[in-house]
Amino acid sequence: MTVSAKDLRFNISMLFDVLSKGEEILITYRGKAKAKLISYNNLKEEKSDAIFGL
Repeated sequence: MTVSAKDLRFNISMLFDVLSKGEEILITYRGKAKAKLISYNNLKEEKSDAIFGL
């Protein structure tokens, strides 16, 4: 899902619902991608498969 910075400010609760379903959110500012939100639970799953130090 792609949202503007303004949408982020005014619809944060709806975006948390989207994140809880596992979808990523791309945040744009003046039409350019600036950040990506991913669910914390998805982040923990990705890190658990990595081998430390390699």
